[in-house]
Amino acid sequence: MFILKTLTTLLLTSLALAAPAAHPNAEQSTNLAAESISAIQGGPAWCTESPSGGGRANNRLTKDCCAATRHKAYFNEAQRVCMGYGGTMDNAVDHGKFGKCCDSRGGGSHGVNPTMDMVTAPV
Repeated sequence: MFILKTLTTLLLTSLALAAPAAHPNAEQSTNLAAESISAIQGGPAWCTESPSGGGRANNRLTKDCCAATRHKAYFNEAQRVCMGYGGTMDNAVDHGKFGKCCDSRGGGSHGVNPTMDMVTAPV
């Protein structure tokens, strides 16, 4: 158990150090397609009515893009999000490709990091 905790701590520390620091005046974007790297894997995501990535979720678009993006994820009907088979902690959704799909169909996108909390798209 001690070894597992130590490895987890080292992994999380190395990920935190590898993440670039945001410029203090930079605008925070929730639009997944705005990310420069398309291979970012992450937690649950959904397409939005607004191209900016905010506001109401577009369930039809989320379902279509979740199926169209080649990743190990599915559309969760109850929570209205595209998520990995392992639940909200699963790091399975390809945020870059998913966001581009939503954008190409006239919507925006929003995604979250893997979390232990229940994630439900806004209605």
